[in-house]
Order: sequence, then structure tokens, then C-alpha cells
Amino acid sequence: MVNSVSTMAISLTALLTSLPSIASSTNFMELGFSRLAFDNVSEIEPKGFVITANIEFGGLYLEGSSALMADDVAVTGLVYGAEEDVLTTLDFDVDSRAYTLLAGKQFDLNDHSLIDIYGGYSRHRLEIAYSGLVNTTYYDGYTNKELILFLDQGANESSDHYHLEAAYDYTHVDLNFRLGVGFERIQDDVSENNLVYLAEVGYRFTNNISANVSYRNAEVYNTLSLNLRYSF
Repeated sequence: MVNSVSTMAISLTALLTSLPSIASSTNFMELGFSRLAFDNVSEIEPKGFVITANIEFGGLYLEGSSALMADDVAVTGLVYGAEEDVLTTLDFDVDSRAYTLLAGKQFDLNDHSLIDIYGGYSRHRLEIAYSGLVNTTYYDGYTNKELILFLDQGANESSDHYHLEAAYDYTHVDLNFRLGVGFERIQDDVSENNLVYLAEVGYRFTNNISANVSYRNAEVYNTLSLNLRYSF
């Protein structure tokens, strides 16, 4: 009987040590589908894929990600004036690319929760091409006139992002919840500091495979992602 109990205890210990830590969120590969939205432009929302890799070493971890998103949208606007009416019809082709490198450390609170503190650098690039026409109707004192202006232009914008964030991570059975806050400094033509808040809900299907929905808001833009993760 004693030998049976000892064998069961050894087997259980071996099983537990072979499972990934419930409160751990390092050492994984992740593929996600994401939507990018801007605070001051509601019509344009690039969508695409995000690839993330995370590896832990020496009590710290490094995480890198690459996001490629695009949107193609037609925008029509009509403005009535006292002397002229302006009808604008434009087709926007938007490509968004972002590359991020993070370094962080996790502090276990208990078997089910931890605090994750991390910071890093991101490079964002936005390429916008637009074409269309501006149709202006006006009265010259004698008759109605129409002026049509054709547009075919583009613009590229790049910005550097530096951020420091902290998140609380809690796991209950196979469900995982994550809440975080931080700040992000954006440097382009005009630099600004923005508050960041984030939330994530995940579910673990097996010891290695899980899925999550994550939301991150940095005031001037926000992202919503559905991700599939493989932990190793």
C-alpha cells in the first residue's frame, strides 16, 4: 500500500512538472487577425495578420511581433455653401505596418496570478494612396458653373513608439484574464505621450494550444485582435 501511494505521488509530481505553468504567458508563438482603428478617422480601419514570438531566458523574456494590415474604402462627402456646393468622392488604399520588440519580467503572486512588467519599442508605418474627384458647383452671377478636379496622390507617414506597461494576469481553470495600463510616447513630426489600457480574455484548449481576444487602446489609435497561440 505504501509503495502504491509513493508511486502515485511520484507519477502526479512528474505530471504536474510536465505541464506548463498556469500563470505563465511566455514561450509561445501566436498568429492573430487584428483590426486597427484611429481616434479621428472612423472610416478607415485596416485589418490583417499579426505574428508574435515570445521566449524566456534568465528570468526575463523577449517578445517580437510584426503586423501587416490594409484597408480599401470609398468616402463620399457633400458640403453645401452659400456660394458653392462641393461633392467629394475619394477611394483610399491604406497599408499599415508595425514592428514591435518588447522585454519584460513576470512576478508570480500565487499559482493562479502574476504581474507582468514590460517595455519596448515599435516602428509604425502608414502608406496612404487616394484617388477620386472634387466636383464644385457654383453660381457666377449669370449661370451655374461646374468645376471638376481629379486627384491621384499618396502620402507615407512613419512614427516611433516607446512604451512601458504593467498587466495583471489571472487564470481560473482553463480561462485566462489580463488587464493592464501604461503609457506610450509617440514621436513623429509632433511628439505626444498617451495613456494605454488593455484587456485580454483567453481559453486554453490543451496544454499547448489556446486562443484569446485582446484589446489595446493608446488614445489616438486602438487594436482589437483574435489570436491563436501555441505554447512550448
